[in-house]
Amino acid sequence: NGFMEKAEDMSIRPIFTEMRGLHGGEWYAGTLDLFCLIYTGDLAIIDLKTGTPPRCSELQTAGYEEMLRYIVKIQKHPTFGEKDKIRRFTMQLFPNRAVMKEHTDPYDSVAFIAAVRLFKWVSERRKTI
Repeated sequence: NGFMEKAEDMSIRPIFTEMRGLHGGEWYAGTLDLFCLIYTGDLAIIDLKTGTPPRCSELQTAGYEEMLRYIVKIQKHPTFGEKDKIRRFTMQLFPNRAVMKEHTDPYDSVAFIAAVRLFKWVSERRKTI
């Protein structure tokens, strides 16, 4: 019910749901809950949470955005332009309502890619030590 209310309030129009993707440059994968249009045509990523969203939700949505941008670069007929803004949200679902939080920090993408690279760096060092 909470999702349906937000879908109506925000005029959510799905483009993809449960979209699996791969960022071939950074070599990570993920499943994006909802890529959609909202309000009057803004592109948006919405990550659905049934429990308390973790503190890293903004990084997760930034990772999805980076993955989408990578996919668009290699498509013959892209869904959106390279320069188009994508809004990022976490939607915490409750039985009869939903709480939205928008993630707007421009450094989220940089932090996410840094975390991916640090994870790989640590993993590789452990193999040689």
